[in-house]
Amino acid sequence: MRSPLARAFGKLIAERRKAAGLGQGQVAEVLDVTQSTVSKWELGWAIPDLPTVLALADLLNFSVDDLRDCKRAAA
Repeated sequence: MRSPLARAFGKLIAERRKAAGLGQGQVAEVLDVTQSTVSKWELGWAIPDLPTVLALADLLNFSVDDLRDCKRAAA
């Protein structure tokens, strides 16, 4: 079952990835994960671990405030 937080975070990842002009495969390559893993994050079926979240934030240009907004959206 997908949690509201996972769905909100996945939406953020997908929006920022697309805004950066990157494909899921490109994000996967940079983070040394599979494209399937990135897809699962974006669909809200999984949430990356903290080091990966920080790498995503750097790559896709989002902040702790954006993550806080995900939590609020999930509530």
